[in-house]
Amino acid sequence: IVERVIDRLAFSHLTLQEFFVVEYLQIEQQNRIDFATITDWNIWREPILLMCGKSADPTTFIERLITYHTELALLCILEADNTLLNLQRIHPLLDTTLEKVGKGQFALIDMIPALVGLMSIDKSPFSRQIMDFVKAYFHTFDAQGRADLITTIANCGTREAARLLLYLRDSLPDQRPNILNGLVLIGGVAVEEALLSC
Repeated sequence: IVERVIDRLAFSHLTLQEFFVVEYLQIEQQNRIDFATITDWNIWREPILLMCGKSADPTTFIERLITYHTELALLCILEADNTLLNLQRIHPLLDTTLEKVGKGQFALIDMIPALVGLMSIDKSPFSRQIMDFVKAYFHTFDAQGRADLITTIANCGTREAARLLLYLRDSLPDQRPNILNGLVLIGGVAVEEALLSC
């Protein structure tokens, strides 16, 4: 805690402040958070992710959150204790999200980091569904949109992002040069790991 101005104290490190917010909500509010009252999701992003990670019932937490902030709810899946997640209840949430992307209610490009993250869950039951969806949706973009999508996937920089691009490369031969550019952006280690996991 530092004194920003005379008689005004503030946390010097936001992560510590976010930690105390979560502790307060868990102890004083019994994990109750009214998502409907949140006006600035950027401020609440890390505390919500931490709350989900510490939750004894992350599935219910995610189900409540998804009606207010879909992308953050998908990211919460990654933070949750896998042994506590009810994947049978999570799958319909992903189905609904992909359906909304298909209808244009969400931009696929905005959801890519969360979707690629879902592929990183150990033995992810979501990988094939996500890869097939991105492949099917790929042709709805113009040339610039495809390039932006490839760059967004590549910017995730993970083995799963490389797996998705390798899948697209094999499925969409007419797009190979663009997809190879994305693989180059990711870099060697993640691509090598993806090739070994295929």
